[in-house]
Amino acid sequence: MNIMLAFMKDIFKMKPHWVVFVHLMLIVNIAVPLFFWSALEAKVVFAAIMVNAGFMMALHAKLGFVRLLGLGHILWLPMLPWLYLRICGLPSGNLKYWLSALIVINGFAVVVDIIDVIRYISGERAPTVPAS
Repeated sequence: MNIMLAFMKDIFKMKPHWVVFVHLMLIVNIAVPLFFWSALEAKVVFAAIMVNAGFMMALHAKLGFVRLLGLGHILWLPMLPWLYLRICGLPSGNLKYWLSALIVINGFAVVVDIIDVIRYISGERAPTVPAS
């Protein structure tokens, strides 16, 4: 529990626009899937965010709030194309709209994550927020 609290505390130290974006990701990846729980896609998204979050908290506990945390969204790399293929066959409706929004939001996050991981590998290893 302390690991999760320290991680969330550091998220709130980020610039305000990133804090808002993280909350948006939490809504579309954790809260909204509950409304579509009968759909396989909702279960996959929810499971992916839980695994991602656990991985990110473990990295955070070991290294602090560094750019390598972008690796935490690695499961989204195969999930996003799979979701795109799934929505192509869906009729218009709330499930399709949610999945479309999720792909855009998580897709943006993956691009940021890739850049952050490259920057970490290139030597930018200092924490991006002050330590808790």
